[in-house]
Amino acid sequence: MSLFNSCDYNISAACACNRGLRRANNEDNFYFDGKLMDSDNNGLEYVLTCTRRVSGHGEDDGCFFAVFDGMGGGQYGEIASYTAAIKTYEFLDEHVPDDYTDVAEMLTDMTLILNDAVFAESSERAVNQMGSTMVGCYFYDGDVWCCNTGDSKCSRLRDGELEQISVDHTDAETMKLNGITGRKPYVTRYLGIDGREMRVVPAIFRDSLKDGDTLLISSDGLTDMVTPEKITEILMGDEDEEEKAQALLVEALKNGGRDNVTILICKVTADQGE
Repeated sequence: MSLFNSCDYNISAACACNRGLRRANNEDNFYFDGKLMDSDNNGLEYVLTCTRRVSGHGEDDGCFFAVFDGMGGGQYGEIASYTAAIKTYEFLDEHVPDDYTDVAEMLTDMTLILNDAVFAESSERAVNQMGSTMVGCYFYDGDVWCCNTGDSKCSRLRDGELEQISVDHTDAETMKLNGITGRKPYVTRYLGIDGREMRVVPAIFRDSLKDGDTLLISSDGLTDMVTPEKITEILMGDEDEEEKAQALLVEALKNGGRDNVTILICKVTADQGE
């Protein structure tokens, strides 16, 4: 059982977003404390921060943080990620769980709505493919639910160990079985698929929180550029979350910045007032 099922806790969060050094536009977006970016953007000029107090007794509405990465292989990636972000805002403005048993179903319903919204945008523009990944964390009642489609990642730093808790929806295993090399695995599940062809349900991982847990949510502009060892080293530092997000961004750009980079850090600590 989570420590926070019996007490309140704080989430100290930071969000950095940058176009990178190679791309002409930014196809990433995010949902951060109710904030998101317009579709036409070059990223953030500074790191966003917030602190949220969450009840460990199921007495609040919970909170959600997410990253969306418009698929580089499709068209209008920035529209896809923006559509997913704004629909997340609209959905969470109207829906809250009755208790912890509702969270997974609520996140599944939200994902289906986001998928249909992105697909509708692609149909309106008559493009063959327009998609976005999605990865997010919903904090509620002492637990966290990681929810994702695609290959954007969420990892948990606990007791010095960094572990990926999202699921990569790619053809990596098929590549391995068939000896295919020389390319990055293709994304096989994402927001923007025709619902008549596939019911796009997210991978959901529920975890009980521990004091000191850090959740890292990011687009592949970070994880393709920075090693897990370096990410762990930065997250383990004494700096605050704003400084850590900036340090991870600097590292991704220093290593080439080949893609848009979005980094969202959530540090969980016990409420000292309890």
